[in-house]
Amino acid sequence: MNKLISRAVIGVMLVLVALPVFGQVKVVPKLPQVPAKIKEIPKLAMPDLMVERFSINSSYGVSVGSQMEYPVSMTVKNAGNAPTQGTIYLVFQYYNNSTGRWDCDRTRSHAIAVNRVLAPGQQVTISGKLRINKAIISDATLRVRVMVDSACFEEFPPQNGYIQEVNENNNYSNEVTLSGGYRPNVVSISSNRVIKGEERIYISGTGFGKQNPLRTVVIENGGVKVRALVTSWSSGVIYFKVPNEAKNGPSYVYIADSSTLNPLSSVMNVLVVEKKNLAWNSLVDVFNLIGGAFQIKLHTWSGSSNYLNQSKIIPPFGGEQPLEVPNVEFKTAVGHYRFLINDFKTFGPSSSQSGFEMSRQGCAPNQVKLILRFESEGKELIGYYKVLGPAGQWRRAGAPDIEVDNATITILFQFYDAGNGRLDYTAAASFDGRINASGKAWDDIMDFFMPDWDNKVKREISKGVRQAINMPDVRQNIIDSLLMAVRMQLGLNANNVITAWQFDNTGMKVTFY
Repeated sequence: MNKLISRAVIGVMLVLVALPVFGQVKVVPKLPQVPAKIKEIPKLAMPDLMVERFSINSSYGVSVGSQMEYPVSMTVKNAGNAPTQGTIYLVFQYYNNSTGRWDCDRTRSHAIAVNRVLAPGQQVTISGKLRINKAIISDATLRVRVMVDSACFEEFPPQNGYIQEVNENNNYSNEVTLSGGYRPNVVSISSNRVIKGEERIYISGTGFGKQNPLRTVVIENGGVKVRALVTSWSSGVIYFKVPNEAKNGPSYVYIADSSTLNPLSSVMNVLVVEKKNLAWNSLVDVFNLIGGAFQIKLHTWSGSSNYLNQSKIIPPFGGEQPLEVPNVEFKTAVGHYRFLINDFKTFGPSSSQSGFEMSRQGCAPNQVKLILRFESEGKELIGYYKVLGPAGQWRRAGAPDIEVDNATITILFQFYDAGNGRLDYTAAASFDGRINASGKAWDDIMDFFMPDWDNKVKREISKGVRQAINMPDVRQNIIDSLLMAVRMQLGLNANNVITAWQFDNTGMKVTFY
């Protein structure tokens, strides 16, 4: 009984303990056991590169080809807790006003390499050169800084350079402002020859800037400077004409200071030439005026059947020149005929009739005709005959002599520029006149055995004159005579060098200096 009562009392007490306070059950949390000390996370051992005290000595900038070089100085510091390994590259950056970003100089040779190890806390002062294209620096002010451990010159550069650092965001130096001044660099010219007052040419390069009244383009020859007639000016190309007052000959072209005309840029060589027009009428009149001095004599007769060429040409401005005139020979069914020319010549200066006429009638733009009239005295062609077969001998008997009346030879000259101002020509010749054998009987005989014989004689004489006129020595003599007439008309002296010839229906255009 007593045991039952004791058990009941204990049960009641347990129920009372389990009842919530103010109607809630109170749970007492179990606190975790706190360790005596928290372990620290270990620090990474890495370098940390920084650039301090970057400076540019702009007063000592020098021009090197298309670039400017400026002395620079900077201090590189390792603020990390580990030494550097490998080469440290210092790369220049320029602020781009158009994009609002810094652009890296990706030319590997422009980067400065530091081939040394920097211990933690160690710093080193580096001297080098800032190399920058004149096109960038000319007439401009730049913001420049240096980035350490940059690999932007690589085709595929690693994002954080070659060296892993504690902090990759502190690799930039202080900013320096650089004023480069006016640094134009002329690298080419569109033509090494220019016709003054006529042709427009251009110089190209870098750093020309905008057109400015303080600058001009100058053409200089022998210390004489003239301003070019500029038609267009941009940062890389300037178009201009050379004024007529410029001296002819080899000259220099450059950008210059407008007030002093002293050079501001590199120079280019150019040949300044002049062009003058000479009307065909003027040239024809000159030759017709002095035409009596131009003579041709055709003579191949030795006094026997042997060929002995004594033909010659006497140009107006030169000494006489031999003419190589071939034989006039025919083969017929009954034998061979040979005709040797006997003192067949143009009218001389003392003759009442002119033996010379120059004409442009019916000519192309580069052609001129020379008409030569011949005297008609005696027998102009001496005939010889030879029977067929090996036993035949040349003899006078059996062949007529030939008389030529009202004879003219028309030579058609076609001129052209053979290059570098050398004048040359091709020439064709045609012979005309009345040809008769010595007596009507001989005319009938020649017509019977050799129809059209008179035209064959004309063709042979034309062929001989054409070959003679195109011989090198004769050609040069005729060219010299023409050049002398041209120089007289244009007022050119012996020192003037002709560089080009052009022809049209109005005349010839001569370019010279």
